Amino acid sequence: MAEICGRHLHSPQKCDVSEFTEHINNINKNIKFTIEEPENNAIAFLDTKVTVRNDGIGSTKIQVYRKPTHTNQYLNCDSNHPLEHKGP
Repeated sequence: MAEICGRHLHSPQKCDVSEFTEHINNINKNIKFTIEEPENNAIAFLDTKVTVRNDGIGSTKIQVYRKPTHTNQYLNCDSNHPLEHKGP
Protein backbone atom coordinates (compact mmCIF):
# COMPACT_ATOMS: atom_id res chain seq x y z
CA MET A 1 0.00 0.00 0.00
CA ALA A 2 1.23 3.47 -0.78
CA GLU A 3 2.45 5.44 2.18
CA ILE A 4 0.57 8.68 2.64
CA CYS A 5 0.57 11.40 5.24
CA GLY A 6 -0.28 15.07 5.34
CA ARG A 7 -2.96 16.89 3.39
CA HIS A 8 -2.65 15.16 0.02
CA LEU A 9 -1.06 12.19 -1.73
CA HIS A 10 1.90 14.19 -3.03
CA SER A 11 3.02 15.38 0.41
CA PRO A 12 6.78 15.18 0.84
CA GLN A 13 6.20 13.95 4.40
CA LYS A 14 5.67 10.17 4.59
CA CYS A 15 4.33 7.95 7.36
CA ASP A 16 3.17 4.37 7.83
CA VAL A 17 -0.53 4.04 6.97
CA SER A 18 -1.18 1.50 9.75
CA GLU A 19 0.41 3.84 12.33
CA PHE A 20 -1.69 6.74 11.03
CA THR A 21 -4.88 4.63 11.18
CA GLU A 22 -4.06 3.56 14.74
CA HIS A 23 -3.45 7.22 15.68
CA ILE A 24 -6.79 8.49 14.32
CA ASN A 25 -8.65 5.51 15.84
CA ASN A 26 -7.34 6.55 19.28
CA ILE A 27 -8.79 10.06 19.02
CA ASN A 28 -12.41 9.07 19.64
CA LYS A 29 -13.39 5.61 20.92
CA ASN A 30 -16.78 5.82 19.11
CA ILE A 31 -15.29 6.38 15.63
CA LYS A 32 -13.14 3.71 13.99
CA PHE A 33 -11.47 3.87 10.57
CA THR A 34 -10.38 0.89 8.51
CA ILE A 35 -8.01 0.41 5.58
CA GLU A 36 -9.12 -1.25 2.38
CA GLU A 37 -6.51 -2.47 -0.08
CA PRO A 38 -7.18 -1.92 -3.81
CA GLU A 39 -7.56 -5.01 -6.03
CA ASN A 40 -6.44 -4.74 -9.67
CA ASN A 41 -5.92 -0.97 -9.22
CA ALA A 42 -9.60 -0.60 -8.20
CA ILE A 43 -11.41 0.18 -4.97
CA ALA A 44 -15.09 0.53 -4.04
CA PHE A 45 -16.04 4.01 -2.84
CA LEU A 46 -19.58 5.31 -2.21
CA ASP A 47 -21.39 2.84 -4.54
CA THR A 48 -18.77 3.34 -7.25
CA LYS A 49 -15.78 1.32 -8.37
CA VAL A 50 -12.83 3.63 -9.02
CA THR A 51 -10.05 2.19 -11.17
CA VAL A 52 -6.72 3.95 -11.74
CA ARG A 53 -5.56 3.22 -15.27
CA ASN A 54 -1.96 2.37 -16.13
CA ASP A 55 -1.83 4.98 -18.91
CA GLY A 56 1.08 7.01 -17.57
CA ILE A 57 -1.09 9.92 -16.42
CA GLY A 58 -3.13 8.15 -13.74
CA SER A 59 -6.55 8.70 -15.29
CA THR A 60 -9.51 7.04 -13.60
CA LYS A 61 -12.44 4.94 -14.70
CA ILE A 62 -15.60 5.11 -12.58
CA GLN A 63 -18.31 2.44 -12.65
CA VAL A 64 -21.39 1.68 -10.53
CA TYR A 65 -20.44 -0.79 -7.78
CA ARG A 66 -22.76 -3.34 -6.22
CA LYS A 67 -21.77 -5.63 -3.38
CA PRO A 68 -21.68 -9.34 -4.22
CA THR A 69 -24.76 -9.79 -2.00
CA HIS A 70 -26.81 -7.24 -4.02
CA THR A 71 -30.00 -8.95 -5.29
CA ASN A 72 -31.29 -6.17 -7.61
CA GLN A 73 -34.71 -6.51 -5.96
CA TYR A 74 -36.68 -3.42 -5.04
CA LEU A 75 -40.05 -2.75 -3.40
CA ASN A 76 -42.95 -2.00 -5.72
CA CYS A 77 -44.03 1.63 -5.30
CA ASP A 78 -47.67 0.43 -4.92
CA SER A 79 -46.81 -2.01 -2.11
CA ASN A 80 -48.12 -1.55 1.40
CA HIS A 81 -44.70 -0.73 2.91
CA PRO A 82 -43.82 2.53 4.71
CA LEU A 83 -42.55 5.21 2.31
CA GLU A 84 -39.17 5.40 4.08
CA HIS A 85 -38.55 1.75 3.08
CA LYS A 86 -39.19 2.39 -0.62
CA GLY A 87 -36.36 4.82 -1.30
CA PRO A 88 -36.42 8.08 -3.25
